[in-house]
Amino acid sequence: GGERRGGRGSGTHSRSTSKTQLSDMVPSVISVGSAVYHKNEVGYIGEDGAIQYKGESFTNPSSFARACGANKEMSGWRFVRCNGRMLAEIRDEFDALHTPSVGGGGPAKA
Repeated sequence: GGERRGGRGSGTHSRSTSKTQLSDMVPSVISVGSAVYHKNEVGYIGEDGAIQYKGESFTNPSSFARACGANKEMSGWRFVRCNGRMLAEIRDEFDALHTPSVGGGGPAKA
């Protein structure tokens, strides 16, 4: 049998009435109380899942991206470090844990 994955309909963007949760943007290995680093600033993920950063509370990833000086087209999370590591790295590792290894291996260059 063939499993169908994804495919919620082409082109139809369902309007999200609820805010995008930060937990949707970051892997679950990053939990409440995690330190979040961006340049020389440090933020913390609070119990409500919002990032406390520069005295402000961000629940919206795009607001946080703006605060980080991210380009509109680019995920602000690329600029964020968690425990000194790029979130993108952690996310890649996290994805690898949940993706069956194909054995091809991608470019390992940074």
